[in-house]
Amino acid sequence: MSGLSWLQSVTAADLDNWLHLIPEVPDAATTLGQLDVFVLASRFEGGPYAPLEAMRAGTPVVLTDVVGNRDVVEPGRSGFLVDEHDAVALADTVLDLLLDPELRGAIGRAGAERVRADFDVAKAGSALRAVYGSLVA
Repeated sequence: MSGLSWLQSVTAADLDNWLHLIPEVPDAATTLGQLDVFVLASRFEGGPYAPLEAMRAGTPVVLTDVVGNRDVVEPGRSGFLVDEHDAVALADTVLDLLLDPELRGAIGRAGAERVRADFDVAKAGSALRAVYGSLVA
């Protein structure tokens, strides 16, 4: 970026109208459901909650194929994973979703179902209790 901050680079590239920096979202569940696509281009994730919230809201997700993100989606079914160093693949995947409302809807529905099936707090609590119970026994 030749010494420019990322925000200065966005301005220099005349992309101000295309990038929205949102410092705080008071009602994230409602807001994430209003997005067409959720993108998380991380180099590392421990346990990413933001894409799970987007998926819960029915918004399709495009994530980089890094630790943590790999556990969130079933690639091509409930979201997409792209190589962390492949900006073209990231952009192409986002464009594919934006240009295909049926695909966007199918991925969004599958993502919401995955969150209900695999990331439910009550189910996770029961599973943890069972693990701890077996360790104590």
